[in-house]
Amino acid sequence: MSANGSNPRLDRIEKLIEQSERANKEAHARHVREMAEIRAEGRKGREDMREDVRRTREDVQRTRDDLRRWAALGVKEARNQRKRNQEIDLYITRLAAAQLVTEEKLSNLISSLRSGRNGGGRSAQ
Repeated sequence: MSANGSNPRLDRIEKLIEQSERANKEAHARHVREMAEIRAEGRKGREDMREDVRRTREDVQRTRDDLRRWAALGVKEARNQRKRNQEIDLYITRLAAAQLVTEEKLSNLISSLRSGRNGGGRSAQ
C-alpha cells in the first residue's frame, strides 16, 4: 500500500519529486566536483605562472649580469687598445726621428762626396 492512501496520482507526484531530488543531488555533486577541478586547475595555473615569473626574473638577472661583464670587458679592451695605440705612436715618432737623422746623414755624405773631403778625389760637376 502507498503512503498516500492508494492515490496513484499522488504516488506518481511523490515519485517524480523523489527523482527530481535525486537528480538535483547528483547535479549538485557534479557541480561540486567540477568546481573543485576548476579550483585545482586555477591553483595549478597560478603555480605555473609563479614558476614562469621566477624563471623570467632569473633570466633577466643573468642577462643583466652578462651585460655588466661584457661592458666591463669592453672598457678593459678600450683601455688596452689606447695603451697599444700610445705605444705605436711612440714607435712611429722614434722611427720618424730616426728617418730624419738618416736623411741628414745621407745628405751630409752626399755633400762630402761632392766636395771631395773624404779623400774620394772627386769633384762636383
